[in-house]
Amino acid sequence: MLNIVTQGFEELSKRLDKVYIEMNREHILPVAKKIRDYVKETARTEAPVGKTGQLKESIYGQTSVQPEGVYVTVAIPKRIKYAGWVLKGRGWVFPVKKKALWWPGLPHPVAYARPSKANPFMMRAKDKAMPEVKRMAGKIGARVTEAIVKK
Repeated sequence: MLNIVTQGFEELSKRLDKVYIEMNREHILPVAKKIRDYVKETARTEAPVGKTGQLKESIYGQTSVQPEGVYVTVAIPKRIKYAGWVLKGRGWVFPVKKKALWWPGLPHPVAYARPSKANPFMMRAKDKAMPEVKRMAGKIGARVTEAIVKK
């Protein structure tokens, strides 16, 4: 008969959880924030500047720690209603309820608005930022390894 006794797994699990939290806070999160800021600035550089500059200035970034990892988000807020038309383009626009179209900044009402081409500047920004993001992400592995070896 063979008996196997295991002890200390609960304590080990608690210690690993503590190390995981510490690694996120001290080593992964600072690099993730640098990545967020870099991608956000790259997106702002690629963004078209219209009459107000509102689209460019509205681009934001956030970093969040979840149980499965650290997430970096760079996006345009939903309050910028025309962002989808800029990113994906739009077709002809004709009045539906009135006889003509008009919006602030337009000198006079118009019968229609011509199509606009898509300007996928967020995808361009992602592609442009990716080599630097990969370089920065590579630092995470080095920092974590260094921290583990020191302990």
